[in-house]
Amino acid sequence: MDIKVPFKACDMPTADNFTINIFATFAEREVGMIRERTKGALGVIKNNIQRDGFHLSKAGNKITSLGINEISDEHRLMGLKAIKEKKDNNANLKIAKAFAMLLKENGMNFVQITKMFNENGLRHRHVKTIFTHLQEGCLIAYICKKSSNIN
Repeated sequence: MDIKVPFKACDMPTADNFTINIFATFAEREVGMIRERTKGALGVIKNNIQRDGFHLSKAGNKITSLGINEISDEHRLMGLKAIKEKKDNNANLKIAKAFAMLLKENGMNFVQITKMFNENGLRHRHVKTIFTHLQEGCLIAYICKKSSNIN
């Protein structure tokens, strides 16, 4: 590999060009292996669809076609409505909103509120792990937007 610009890896400050080349080679090989596994899995799905008219995923979803499917505006709106209803009916989000609003009214910032959430066992709905500052910021923005719409 011909490098014209000096390269330094922040997490490996002692790595030289030889080490970087080895890691780059491994990464390139991994990309190739992922590409082959993906092509193989898609081939199995395509064969199942041709043979049976559908493929049953591990999650139990019935896949009837691959590729770009046109979604009508009506169905897109139905999906958005379902997402909004799920969010509005989420009991954990209601608790988190009330807790965050109380903490915000008491002058706490995003970092402090996130710390308080994590110390009290509140979890993010998607990843089921502790809140990050970004997720907390999104929640606070959501709360502020909702509370300003109410007033």
